[in-house]
Amino acid sequence: MKIKESANDELSLLEQIQNQEIEIDSACEGNASCGTCRIILLSDQFSEETPIEKEFWKGRSQKKQERLSCQTYCLKDSEVLLKS
Repeated sequence: MKIKESANDELSLLEQIQNQEIEIDSACEGNASCGTCRIILLSDQFSEETPIEKEFWKGRSQKKQERLSCQTYCLKDSEVLLKS
């Protein structure tokens, strides 16, 4: 599912998506330990990977533009693709 996100550096993309009542998995409730909240960024208008997120991806296969929504913040109005 492709959704538009508004710039917001106070709420993670996971929180923004949940606030819109869009269903997204998050088994660890946003603690960057499960990887179920993965998304694909459709632009480069997002925050850099956090140290926690970088640690999560070590030893895992990460697709181009794939991020954890719980660790990503939207810097400008953009679009993301929710993994299904």
